Amino acid sequence: MEKAVAAARTRIAARQHKDAQRRKTALESSSLPAKLADCRSDDVERSELFIVEGDSALGTAKLARNSEFQALLPIRGKILNVQKSSVTDMLKNAECGAIIQVIGAGSGRTFDVDAARYGKIIMMTDADVDGSHIRCLLLTLFQRYMRPMVEAGRVFAAVPPLHRIELVQPKKGQDKYVYTYSDRELRDKLMEFQTKGIRYKDSIQRYKGLGEMDADQLAETTMDPPPPYAAPHQPVRPGSRRAGLRSAHGQRGRPAQGVHLLLRRHTGPLPHRRVSAPRGRRPGP
Repeated sequence: MEKAVAAARTRIAARQHKDAQRRKTALESSSLPAKLADCRSDDVERSELFIVEGDSALGTAKLARNSEFQALLPIRGKILNVQKSSVTDMLKNAECGAIIQVIGAGSGRTFDVDAARYGKIIMMTDADVDGSHIRCLLLTLFQRYMRPMVEAGRVFAAVPPLHRIELVQPKKGQDKYVYTYSDRELRDKLMEFQTKGIRYKDSIQRYKGLGEMDADQLAETTMDPPPPYAAPHQPVRPGSRRAGLRSAHGQRGRPAQGVHLLLRRHTGPLPHRRVSAPRGRRPGP
């Protein structure tokens, strides 16, 4: 029994050393983006990489994240549409190249999901049309060049709220702030409050982007990982992937049908995070 326990400990130590060396080698041997805010933990299964839209959201996310296992990588707006571009153009693109380098598992046929430096990849964009388009472009990149990550259920989409309702004199056990994620949900929630006689302030805050939220709000609504995730993961159907990407991004001479068609018809809903109860202040960067 002692020999078996010792052998198991040796294997665990060797695996941890290998993971640590892989992370260190990736950081030292490649020109990773200077704006990458890496996490401190070497536990690949626990670590998370947030792909953040813009530098303004990056500043807030640095204060909201748990720097022990959450890493941040900002991108500048919309990345290259890899469905219409060659592999050479994709690798020359600064944003696409940075994402592939940071994940550290290669791309295309040489992609090794076991070599990924992070257990989860989370796309965190604004809750608007441009944010949806950026998520679709990022998902296209993962489907075409890092598809095993999607099939393994390791690609997620963070869902930030659209509105914040502040209640007047909330009762015991009732949250002071209520978040909604669509205009329809806001109308239903206000109607529910009016029916139950719950008072709220008329000045309802609407978020135009992640940069407008403070660190506590971003951590509470978007970055805190609830156990388990709110929505189940639905893998991509291999038979419909190519047709779905073409219809979503458009073809030569034809307009695009809209990014929502790709997410709804061909890939299914992505796993996302949505919590309503505060989970406390997060450690800083």
